[in-house]
Amino acid sequence: MEAEPVGDSLTSFVDTCFDERIKTKQIVANARHEAQAPLKIWTEICGDRPPASYTRQDFIKFRSTLIDLPRSYWKSAKERRKPIRRVIAEAKARDGAGYARVSNVTVNKHLSAICPIFDWLTGRDVIPKTHRDKWAE
Repeated sequence: MEAEPVGDSLTSFVDTCFDERIKTKQIVANARHEAQAPLKIWTEICGDRPPASYTRQDFIKFRSTLIDLPRSYWKSAKERRKPIRRVIAEAKARDGAGYARVSNVTVNKHLSAICPIFDWLTGRDVIPKTHRDKWAE
């Protein structure tokens, strides 16, 4: 069994990542706000661990969760306090298996908010370059 990588958690790098990418005009300042929901979902589903410890399975689990998101999720302050798994379960219980889900555009938007963080971490050798295939597919 492989040893668990040690070090700072994913979220400990996020502010620096966004600060640098905003300063170098890779992204606009609003991107930080737009990444809040995807990052919250990521940490709920995959945990807030050292970045090199994530596996392809974490990315698959994240994407599967995004696909299951109800069209209207976390619209109110009360809803945002609920764990995302509970929001999904409540939508399924209320509307059955055919509940209205978010569009592929929303799924891709959330993926597009998370993957560049991992790219940035790879560029700083926080994650080995050989790990890139975990999120690039």
